[in-house]
Amino acid sequence: AASRGYRRIIIQYGKGSKPLVGTSMLGGETAVNHQGSARDDSVSHSGSYLASVPASGSPSTRTISIEWEVYKFKPSLEIDMEYADLIISHAGAGSIMEGMSMCRQRNQKTSSNQKQEASDYKKIVVVINNKLMDNHQMELAEALYNRGYLFMITDPALLLKDDAMDEVERFVPRLFQGGDPLAFGRVLEDFMGFEKKTS
Repeated sequence: AASRGYRRIIIQYGKGSKPLVGTSMLGGETAVNHQGSARDDSVSHSGSYLASVPASGSPSTRTISIEWEVYKFKPSLEIDMEYADLIISHAGAGSIMEGMSMCRQRNQKTSSNQKQEASDYKKIVVVINNKLMDNHQMELAEALYNRGYLFMITDPALLLKDDAMDEVERFVPRLFQGGDPLAFGRVLEDFMGFEKKTS
């Protein structure tokens, strides 16, 4: 991620285990801050680490600082999602809709420019929990992926593939017209196979 220009990583881990940030996962940790109480689910841990990335036009590398923040829960993810260039989410319907809404706000401006690259677009990447017995999440994400609104990864382990970010970078999302209150319902009806009533 560092070599692609990302300089800040924010992780909400919910009921899962706290991510291994610092030297065990991210490299040389240089600073750590804690906000909130250890008894409070909103406790936030943040810091920075140094990463080596290829220098532009040179075989050598350069060192940059990456900021990170992890937390269990926040009352709202709106601000974090609004300022993110890339959103990686689970496949819950609410998270998908909020993510696509945030992407729409940014990408409406991007699409109005005459010249734009795939990397100029804000994107949501949805990662499927393939351990679910009844994988309704995959059905929903697949329906939206097939329509070009989001990028889908079918197994969390695939995020570790060397070319995973290359595929994400090349993806150009369609603009989801969230202003239509019936649009999401039509997507659901379509992949559920419901027949449309004719008057």
